[in-house]
Amino acid sequence: MSASRSIRLLAPLFVASLVAAMAPVSAIAPADLEARPTKRTTCSSAGEVCFLMEPRPARERPHGGRGHAYRYVKGRKQVLWRVEGWYAFRVLLSDDGRYLVRLGNWPRGQRPSESHLAVAFYDNGELLAEYSTRALIEDDSKVRPSSSHYTYRAHDGELSLVVGDTEKGELPLSFEFSTIDGIRYRFDVTTGEIVARSPPASEESAGAESPASSDLTPPEREG
Repeated sequence: MSASRSIRLLAPLFVASLVAAMAPVSAIAPADLEARPTKRTTCSSAGEVCFLMEPRPARERPHGGRGHAYRYVKGRKQVLWRVEGWYAFRVLLSDDGRYLVRLGNWPRGQRPSESHLAVAFYDNGELLAEYSTRALIEDDSKVRPSSSHYTYRAHDGELSLVVGDTEKGELPLSFEFSTIDGIRYRFDVTTGEIVARSPPASEESAGAESPASSDLTPPEREG
């Protein structure tokens, strides 16, 4: 057999082997790149009180961190309260510095879990209530997983704390957000309780508009 004939026969085998070797590599999607925990300062809407979030040293990550709320009085820093054991990329602080809402970080995995935090509420650094992604998401088919994480919250506008008029029967301080499956929750920030819930669009009557904040229905209470 001539040398040129041998090369022609071996060439397809070489290409097939190369493709087979590369297939497993190309089939494995790379993990998502998470943001690096850094020092973050979040101030209240009035700007008079702030919260400093600090990560643990790199050798102790990815879990844990610490933070404290503070204000400046006559040019001197006054620490109001402290927290330990967690790190959050997003928090909201009340104007008096007493209440804090902590949003869960981008959860790892493909579906909601009891171990994945969605939102938590604090009063002077003490935990009032917390809710997992499993507790708030009802339709897993709406969850959008990536190669290593999933999104639990709908991006339906800027998040903020709402100060209400108590003389009109409104909550003194409330917070709202929607889950990825279209359910909108309203929380009493001073207690951490869910005080209202709207159904996703699929549960509403055909052609009806999405409910406004005032149209949220209170959740059913046991007993």
